[in-house]
Amino acid sequence: MITREHLAAITATTAFVGGVAMVAAGATSNRTRLARNGACLALATLPAVIITHAHRAARQAADSAERHRREGYRLALTHASRGLLNPLPDSQRQGATAQGARATLSPAPTPDQA
Repeated sequence: MITREHLAAITATTAFVGGVAMVAAGATSNRTRLARNGACLALATLPAVIITHAHRAARQAADSAERHRREGYRLALTHASRGLLNPLPDSQRQGATAQGARATLSPAPTPDQA
């Protein structure tokens, strides 16, 4: 679905490329007025191109961070529900105390170990 942000980026980029094309056409055909108008158009639309692309990149980074956060939360819930978050055992194999326990990932016990 094309959003308003997409349309703004497409419009700004198209106007900028059009201005650059006008500069190139004016420079090759010795039409200084066309080249000057193209340069004005390209320079006028350059801030809009930069802003729209920077906004789009920031939105993509935020979406990616949110996806990673959700995936980490889901993975943690999965590990907790499967009993994979266990404290490390101490040297006497008695299990760690509550103060000395560190959250770790360990494999789930098999039925013959239980």
